[in-house]
Amino acid sequence: MKLPGSITARRRVVRGAAFGLLVYAAYLIPAPLETGLLPAAKAPPGAPSTTRFDRSRILWAADDPPRIDAYPPAAVCRFIPKGGMFKACVLHFLSENLTWLTAVRYMLPHLLVFIVLAFLFARLWCGWVCPLGCVGDALCWLRRTAGLDHVRFTKDAQRLLKAGNWLLLGLALGLSLLIVLPPLEVCKDQLFLPYCQICPGRLIFPLFGGTLPNWKDFSTPVYGVFTVLGWIFLALFVLAFVTGKNVWCRLCPIGTFTSFFNRGGAVALVKDQGRCSSCGVCADACPVASTRVLEDRTRSDVSHAECILCLRCVEMCPKDGVLKATLFGRVIAASSFKPGLGSPEGVTP
Repeated sequence: MKLPGSITARRRVVRGAAFGLLVYAAYLIPAPLETGLLPAAKAPPGAPSTTRFDRSRILWAADDPPRIDAYPPAAVCRFIPKGGMFKACVLHFLSENLTWLTAVRYMLPHLLVFIVLAFLFARLWCGWVCPLGCVGDALCWLRRTAGLDHVRFTKDAQRLLKAGNWLLLGLALGLSLLIVLPPLEVCKDQLFLPYCQICPGRLIFPLFGGTLPNWKDFSTPVYGVFTVLGWIFLALFVLAFVTGKNVWCRLCPIGTFTSFFNRGGAVALVKDQGRCSSCGVCADACPVASTRVLEDRTRSDVSHAECILCLRCVEMCPKDGVLKATLFGRVIAASSFKPGLGSPEGVTP
């Protein structure tokens, strides 16, 4: 069954509702929901934790508990003031528990929840739910309102984005584990949650709760480096959406975890190769500047890791049923005939 109406309009409604729920959960749900199903991993005595940093430190967070102690496949943030719906993103979860050397039996239930959610919806979480992506969509809207065109990324630039994505992920997890070693233990607090220290969400989300984040900390050289990197990554985040559509989503290491389920999960992007005219509308409409759907000429399942499953390509494809989104094999959205739309000119994401 097709999704009725405009896919983009529905995505905006879902995106806005998800943002309100994930960011302002504490105003909607007065107390944490205790399910008893997920064990809460605690920082060992003397180990760093976001609850132990004072207001002057980069990793200071309002000490309000989340409503559900879980880590979904989206950039939900520990630094949401008043406590968000979920505790944090999966990268935060892995980083702190690697540093704490948490027993696998405590981590496994949380990882299983993440895997189930990622299997069911893959990067629909990125394209429809992620609150940081919602902020990015607002920046894209400002670009379009100002009449600015987006930057078109070359193949080399796309490969560079992919390499940067894996580099960020590797450094974040590797450093989180390495700081337990004696040579680095002296600066464990300063190197704790390395990606969180530079993530744009740490600086953006507190503002939505009327709280100023800790913009700077030059008390040590390490904190100074992370402070400057945080500013740089915030600037890259803004520039990525203002100039290059949703390109940040291709750099985001949180989306990398979910991308493993873009192939083989419950959601699939399906292309009728025999009826595709290679008009290029899907490539030009793609918010993450991917050309994979256009260029794949052999497989019917054209799902790929960079895709955030916003279904913009399905909406803009001008031929009936050439592109479809399926959930467990059932069609949930399909392209339809659009007279006069057969070339990428004029398509605006």
